[in-house]
Amino acid sequence: RFKWPSRIVGFIFFSTAVNFILGPLLGRIEQLPIKHAAEYVNRHPQAVIQYAMNVPSFSVYTRKFLLRTPPRSGDTVLLRVDKLSDFPRYSILFYENGIYLIKLPRN
Repeated sequence: RFKWPSRIVGFIFFSTAVNFILGPLLGRIEQLPIKHAAEYVNRHPQAVIQYAMNVPSFSVYTRKFLLRTPPRSGDTVLLRVDKLSDFPRYSILFYENGIYLIKLPRN
């Protein structure tokens, strides 16, 4: 007889926990590699090309716009791990949880 009120209270508690605790926590965890890559660029100033990803927060953290041109030799590129194979040669400048900053060699 009193099951419905307790289920509603449980649902409200669960929804609140997901929306106000778990959601923001997961968002921060997902953003940490982007933030740390931006901190690297702030310490080592250089133009960065965003490759096959859309992360406006990187521009917020660096206070610079990301270039959206095709990468060329000598460029610094921000990309995810699944796109590394698109480049035969590179040097890794930064890596964290699948986010890479790489430097393409000059020809």
